[in-house]
Amino acid sequence: PFIPVEQNDKSLNILGRQIDIATGGLPQSYLTSFNPSNTGISDKAENVFSAPVSFNVYRKNGSRIYLDESEPVFKKIGEGRYDWSSESVSSDISINTMGSIEFDGFSSISLKLKANKDISLSEANFKLSIRKKFAEYFMGLGLRGGKRPYSIRWKWDQMKHVSSLLLMSRISPDL
Repeated sequence: PFIPVEQNDKSLNILGRQIDIATGGLPQSYLTSFNPSNTGISDKAENVFSAPVSFNVYRKNGSRIYLDESEPVFKKIGEGRYDWSSESVSSDISINTMGSIEFDGFSSISLKLKANKDISLSEANFKLSIRKKFAEYFMGLGLRGGKRPYSIRWKWDQMKHVSSLLLMSRISPDL
């Protein structure tokens, strides 16, 4: 059934799920209330994440760049979609985070990193920590479909357009 996306403070609710957006614009939690067979909704919600989503940037010397993060700003796009955005800044860099979620669970997050001055970076990493029972299978980022590895270290290749991944499980096949 079509159930409109609803916003309550920094939470977005869709059928059987709640996504909490943290300061800085990345998801803090992803709660699902679907039963194990994914055929009904239970009274007990479980967090799919084992930790909040994070994006960390490090200077060439290995020190992490800490940012001042703004609260997310939400915008309703009809009954079936919400967008949000947030900005995080330091003297070295700025990150603009934009996200959207639709009534059927389709979601997208985009991060734009901008240097505020000449700076050398050693690493930028996006951490998505998902409890094993919710992500048994993985495909994307250069890996063929199959059982999810414990961790994935992936390096951007400008010659390839590889920017997405698919996580699946028998419990919650919509990630």
